[in-house]
Amino acid sequence: MCADRYYCTCSRSRGTHVRNSRKYTFACAAGPIPPELGNLGALETLDRGFNDLTGAIPAQLGALNSVTWLDLSDNQLSGHIPPQLGQLGALEYLYLFGNNLDGHIPPELGKLGALKTLGLSVNKLHGPIPPALGKLAALRELNLGENQLSGPVPPELGNLEALKELSLSSNQLSGPIPAGAGKSCSAADPQPCRRPATCRGG
Repeated sequence: MCADRYYCTCSRSRGTHVRNSRKYTFACAAGPIPPELGNLGALETLDRGFNDLTGAIPAQLGALNSVTWLDLSDNQLSGHIPPQLGQLGALEYLYLFGNNLDGHIPPELGKLGALKTLGLSVNKLHGPIPPALGKLAALRELNLGENQLSGPVPPELGNLEALKELSLSSNQLSGPIPAGAGKSCSAADPQPCRRPATCRGG
């Protein structure tokens, strides 16, 4: 039988107060994500991946101004990605893959100037890739594979000079991948490829 685990580094000298912790790891969690987590203003790491979380991602998580790592991957989350996540100016790693998220990718994610990794694969996201993602100058890894995305790959992705891994496989995308989009990618072929001429979802 597993138990919930909390790893906290707290600022107060007396006792341990979760509201002041900088790291919050919650194992064996089930049910909805408590919106109250958005009140943990000093939180730097929120790791609730590989659990049985259900329901929508609370918009209140957009108030976590200090968070650099947000992992909600491999759960059973549904609904849309809250555009409020675009307010997380310190965020470097965002993992939402392996859920049942639908709707469009919010263009507000293009405001995450510190973001290095964006993992949205294995969901039910549809519509076009927002051109605003081309503003993520620090982005090194972009994984949008295994969704229902459609339309051309926006040329703005060619601005992602720091990009090393780009996965767009198993979508309904078409057209060329911008030549400046990093050093390697995976499009129709899940194996890494060197700046392919076309990108077609399978």
